[in-house]
Amino acid sequence: MTDQELFEKLKREGECWHVLDPNDKLAVFQGSIEELYYPCKHCRKDVRIWEHKPDFSTPDGFFWLWERVWEKRMFEDFIMECEISELDPHMSPETAVPILFKHIVHPTRFTESLKDYLNK
Repeated sequence: MTDQELFEKLKREGECWHVLDPNDKLAVFQGSIEELYYPCKHCRKDVRIWEHKPDFSTPDGFFWLWERVWEKRMFEDFIMECEISELDPHMSPETAVPILFKHIVHPTRFTESLKDYLNK
């Protein structure tokens, strides 16, 4: 499963896996390179070139996934698939977090575990 496929399965309504064309003549320059926006080919929203899609190998990308797993109520099933014996599927997030940090709270491991789970 690609990162884009993972995004599509977990995205919130209205979220877009932006596709930008750096050569697009409609780019909006607002004073500095940090304010350079390109229109997305899908949703036409003006997006900063480096913020156009989540990077699941970063802390921000990790928390993007984490929030959506909880929102979509997949956490219990996902954890059962991971077979972490210390976890009870009915634990509160506050109780589960220390255990998860030992096992899967790592951007790459979490992303890959989710991809495996969602491919089944």
